[in-house]
Amino acid sequence: MILLHSYPYYLSSNIVSYLAEYLVEGSNSEFRMAEVNPCINLKLSTKEVRILSSFQQDFEKLGLKFEVVDDTNIQITNVPTCLLAREQREVGSNHF
Repeated sequence: MILLHSYPYYLSSNIVSYLAEYLVEGSNSEFRMAEVNPCINLKLSTKEVRILSSFQQDFEKLGLKFEVVDDTNIQITNVPTCLLAREQREVGSNHF
């Protein structure tokens, strides 16, 4: 968390406490994820798929899980729970 040291204490402690609720229990670097149903299909270039594949485990630690379908397609199966929570807040705030 080197980046957090550049922020004032009160701000960095707020960020840490906010992120803590989305971390996998017992971990300080792996985020919880939620299943996407239906899955999200993305068409990408072969280079993009190759790069994503190279960092697939790193993306999973961040809560983003995907499957490589072929050399130009991936299927997103899980997203970080913090993204779902944000979406629910935004959708909920737009309804009266």
